[in-house]
Amino acid sequence: MVRSDPYTPSSAYYECTECLSRTTEEITGNCPECGGVVRNIAVARE
Repeated sequence: MVRSDPYTPSSAYYECTECLSRTTEEITGNCPECGGVVRNIAVARE
């Protein structure tokens, strides 16, 4: 039996790995607040 996570994000959420600020607007590049790396937290990381 294969189990999968039924969660499907309705929108993307981006979070800065430095200052932890979050936004739903797509950010290409670095965080506008502090210049840190931004990642999409709606994507599962395993």
